[in-house]
Amino acid sequence: MNHRNGTDDVFGGRMRGFVAFVAVVLWFLLAILSAGRAAAEDVSLTAGDILPSLEAVLTANGAPADGIVQLDNPAQPVGGAAVAHASYNPLSGRFVLRMAQGAGAVTGIVARMQRYAVVNREMDRGEIIGEADLSYFEAPGASTRSFVTDAETLLGKSARRPLAANKPIRAGDLETPTLVKKGAVVTLTYQVDGLRMTHQGVAMHNGAAGDIVSVRNIKSDRTLKGVVADRNLVSIIPHHAAFEG
Repeated sequence: MNHRNGTDDVFGGRMRGFVAFVAVVLWFLLAILSAGRAAAEDVSLTAGDILPSLEAVLTANGAPADGIVQLDNPAQPVGGAAVAHASYNPLSGRFVLRMAQGAGAVTGIVARMQRYAVVNREMDRGEIIGEADLSYFEAPGASTRSFVTDAETLLGKSARRPLAANKPIRAGDLETPTLVKKGAVVTLTYQVDGLRMTHQGVAMHNGAAGDIVSVRNIKSDRTLKGVVADRNLVSIIPHHAAFEG
């Protein structure tokens, strides 16, 4: 009887030890699985997911509070929300954020809403922009130096290339329109002592508003110089007047 009780005690002790061992193994496996799951979750975290945190870091480093953060790659894995180093350029709006988890740098630009002067319809090359064609358009922009912002710059200019409606326009998209073309018949005007005379002439050069061009008086066959005043209209410089003939 005593021998059996001793055997039971040994067996019971071994079972308890085995259960404890299994429990430790299970705990260890669960810990590994949990760590792997957390790591997987960290890997799946992208720059777009932590945008509010990135905005706060940029504001703390000098970016405007009302700026719009535009990420170069919103789907970039970041591993976590901690930023190790932030670099922000207030002139260009560009930024580089180096992540603490070593997931590489998150880059982008901080833009502000900017009001641009635009045309409200599609315009073909050579068309002259009038007041009825003008409108305004708002869009994010970190730098406006390459785009036109005031309507006065557009008014009276012609399109150097086709212009899209309601899109920011670069100064290089515009040119001063040619009002007088070489070889075209133009009206010559001359005013002195309250007397205004007109005649016909032939333009010898292309000219925009305000340009001085040479013209040939059809009646006198004299070459004169005048200022381009409007389309096919040249105001003769007084000392070049020679309408007689």
